[in-house]
Amino acid sequence: MILLGTALALITSGCLGGSVTVEESFENGLVDWTVGKDLPVDPNTGDPIETSASISEDRARTGSKSLSLSIDGRQDDGTVWVQLPIAVSTAGTKRAQISFYVFSETESFNVLAQIVAYANVSQPSDEADFEKIGQANPAAGWNKFEMSKDVEVASGQPIYVAIGITVAWETILEYEFDDVRITIS
Repeated sequence: MILLGTALALITSGCLGGSVTVEESFENGLVDWTVGKDLPVDPNTGDPIETSASISEDRARTGSKSLSLSIDGRQDDGTVWVQLPIAVSTAGTKRAQISFYVFSETESFNVLAQIVAYANVSQPSDEADFEKIGQANPAAGWNKFEMSKDVEVASGQPIYVAIGITVAWETILEYEFDDVRITIS
């Protein structure tokens, strides 16, 4: 298992075996995660719509922190995500299994946002790169989301894994993410 604070040391020293697991609860911030966005322009301002990715202490599934993703969906478009490159030791077909929890204030029969995930050898760059894995408001509280994908990896290539939200309804959206578990085997 790789804990995010020690991930770079293990990757550099070549200690990775045939399978690697990363667990993240955002207690130490975003660490090695980076933020990605695919945003429309707000016709009222001429600027990209407002969005943020930050660590929140408002609620957490475990520990005291979670990742908060928000987006102004009033233009009925836009995606925001966090991504992490994960080094693998050998080339070939790898199975990326991703699971995580998302907090929803309320249940909604309208699909306000979609939870999205990604795994591939290139970084995601836009909304079309992502797989929609479920609506963001299936029930009030913490909801579990999962995705599995086979990825063909060349020698020395990392697998980029990303999770996020994409707008489905014209409203301002905010969700907390916690307890991310990624296994590459």
